[in-house]
Formats: sequence, C-alpha cells, structure tokens
Amino acid sequence: MRRVGENHAPHLQRQNSRSSVLLDQMRVRARRLVLPLLLLVIPLQSWTRSNVMTMYKQDRETEVAREDVEQLEPQESDSDDSPDTERSALSLPVGLQVAVFDLAGTTLDDMVDGQPMAVKAIQRSFELNGLFVETADVTRVRGLRKREAIRRLCQQFIPPVDTSPANKSAERDELESMLVDKIFSDFNTALDDTLQNGQLQEVKGTSDTFKACRQLGIKIFIGSGFERKVMQEVVDRLGWEVDGIVAASRPEPDAILEAMNIAQVVDPQRVFKVGDTVADVDEGRNAGVWTVAVLTGTQSESDIRRAAPDFVIPSVLELRDLLPDPQYPEGETADEHSSDAETEDVPATAPDEGQPFEHDSNALSSYSSGNA
Repeated sequence: MRRVGENHAPHLQRQNSRSSVLLDQMRVRARRLVLPLLLLVIPLQSWTRSNVMTMYKQDRETEVAREDVEQLEPQESDSDDSPDTERSALSLPVGLQVAVFDLAGTTLDDMVDGQPMAVKAIQRSFELNGLFVETADVTRVRGLRKREAIRRLCQQFIPPVDTSPANKSAERDELESMLVDKIFSDFNTALDDTLQNGQLQEVKGTSDTFKACRQLGIKIFIGSGFERKVMQEVVDRLGWEVDGIVAASRPEPDAILEAMNIAQVVDPQRVFKVGDTVADVDEGRNAGVWTVAVLTGTQSESDIRRAAPDFVIPSVLELRDLLPDPQYPEGETADEHSSDAETEDVPATAPDEGQPFEHDSNALSSYSSGNA
C-alpha cells in the first residue's frame, strides 16, 4: 500500500529544481543590472553632492559679502557732524590749488543757431572745399585739438594711392597734409567770423563757480583745443578773471602740465580738470588729476561715463557742491574733523606740504551714479 503523496514526490522535485533554476537566472540577471545601475547612481550622487556644496558655498559667500557691505555702509548717526561726514564723501579734497576748465560746452555756451559754434565752423570749412561731414562725426572728435579733429575727419576723403608700397605712405601723407592745412585755415576764418558776429555767453553759473574756487585759493586756467588767440578773445569778452590760458592737445595732458608749471604745483592730486567730452576725461586721467565731467556738451552721458571720470555732474554750476568746505583747515577732511571732535586730547594735524591725496573710488562712484 502506497503512502499518501508518494505519487507526487517526483513532481515536487521537478518543481523545486525548476524554481532553483529560475532563481539562479534571476540572480544572474540582477547581477547584470546592478553594475550599470551602480555606474549611474555613484556619479549622480557625486554630482548632487558637488552641486549642493557649491550652492552652499555660493550662499555663504553671498552672506559674507552682504555682511561686508553692511559694515562698510555709513551708519546713521544723531551727531551734528553727520552732514559734514556725508559731504566729505561727495566732494573734492581740501587743499586743491589748480583747476583747469574746458571752454566750449563746459564754460562757454557755444550754441549758434541751435548748433555748437565749433561744429558749425568745422562743417562750414569742409563745405568750402566741396566736402560734407555729418554732425555725429564732428561730435565724436569734439574735445580734441581742432587741427587733429579735422585731420581725423579728413581720413574718409583721402583716396587710396595706387603706387608702390614704398611711396604709397608718403604720397598719402602729403595729400592729407595739404587737405588738412586748407580746411584748418578755412575753419579759423569761419570761427573768427562767428566770434565777431555772434553774441557770446557763459554756461550758467560759470562766473560764480570761478569765484567759489578763488575763495578757496584755487587758481583757474582755461584749456581748450581752440587757438590761444581765440581763447583769449572769449575770456576777454566774457570778463573772466583767470590765471592762465593753456592750449590742449587731448588726450595728451600737456595743457594740465603747463598749468601746473605756471602755478608751481607739483602734486597732481591738488589739481582737477573739468570738461564735457571723453577727451577731457582722458586728458585729466593721463595727467593723474581729479576729473569732473559735465553734461552740457554734445557727447552722450553713456559715452562720458564709460571714460570713468571721478565725478559726473549736470553742469559747471553744480561744481560748487563738490568743492570742499572752507571751514576745515588745509589737509583735513570732514571725516577727520568729525572723528577728532569725538576724541579727547588728540590734536588734529595737517599733512606735510605736497603730500598726495588718495582717491576714494567707492565714494566717487557713489556720487557719480547719484548725480546722473
């Protein structure tokens, strides 16, 4: 008599064997999948960890930078000296001795029939020679010495010379020189006619600004790309009292250096230049002096700001707001005055004569952007 289940034993063995085979196959397949998954997961974990760390570092750096800025920002104070402290950050330093002012567009209102006097004279001189130049082209070379401005404008009219390379440059230079000489002569004639027949007037506030400079002991010079006789005639007709007239060769700093030599000033940090063109700013920067740009000329504010002057103001009238307060002795700023007032038994001392001032680039840029 058979036991119960004996007939099923072989069948169960076959099922178990088949199950074992299936399990083995599944293990093999699993092992084959694990390696590619690991190859994907491990770099992903690494990339995620790296990004998280980078984001954390960036956030931390931003927090640190914000803390630094907050520490650098001036703190509000109930002290009576706070207006003076603010003014010192928005003004030229005490102890300035020389100011070099541009003429047309800065101190001289040179508009004639709705067009700048120099631009009109240059265009007229080209027309007399059968040539035409756009107002925008003339505007771009404003601030340069007038002969140099005309030379650059003439470049477009000099035809190419079809000769050997050895003679090409010399022949082209000769043609250019002849054309420049003729147009420059016509320009001076046109300018003289304009000066004689036109009514001259200063940019509003010029005389008052000159007076404010003189009260601080600052010597005033007029520097321009015009000929000296033209500048002298303008100064005489407007009744300005100046210490000298200097011919500019912008962007070279010759005029500023000449003014410093006349005034016997060695330190460029005791000098500032005021003008309405990029060339004016470049001239001042090349001389190492303070630069003040005014927006009363024909060049755009964006172009002038790209030249990076120390200050940008609407007109020469606002220059008085940049001048240091005469209540502080030479060599002392409002910041020093404020701190000395709060410190007992510490006498204020002025620097030695000739000691240079240091530009405060943060203060300068903040004022410039605030007076666009």
